[in-house]
Amino acid sequence: LSLYKKTEVVRLVFNAKGSTKTNWFSRDRLLTSPWTDIHSQPVNYFSINGHTWNFARRSFFINSEYSGCPTDSGWMVLVELIPGACTWENHLQHFSVLYSTTNSRVQWSNKDATSVADIMAIYTR
Repeated sequence: LSLYKKTEVVRLVFNAKGSTKTNWFSRDRLLTSPWTDIHSQPVNYFSINGHTWNFARRSFFINSEYSGCPTDSGWMVLVELIPGACTWENHLQHFSVLYSTTNSRVQWSNKDATSVADIMAIYTR
């Protein structure tokens, strides 16, 4: 999976051997990532389906912690529902991919440490 902002800015490589169309996207299958803490920090969501309820739809969601909207933290999220439950997602367009621009998880509300990808692409071989 690659995220682009003019050029490739994030590359995640997964071992999809023996996986289904959805479970390939998991921390257990993640081989390479630009985020050095992704295997050591807590994770409450790491799935294509992500977290969906009445007030938010977050897919391709790699999230670390919910600790109140201003301090929610993670690595990547595709935001599908605007307005969402938290102010950090309400400045985005529908189907925006927000990601950490650092080498670690970030608070989603930190605009200096997050960016919106132009393109998300999934490659298989």
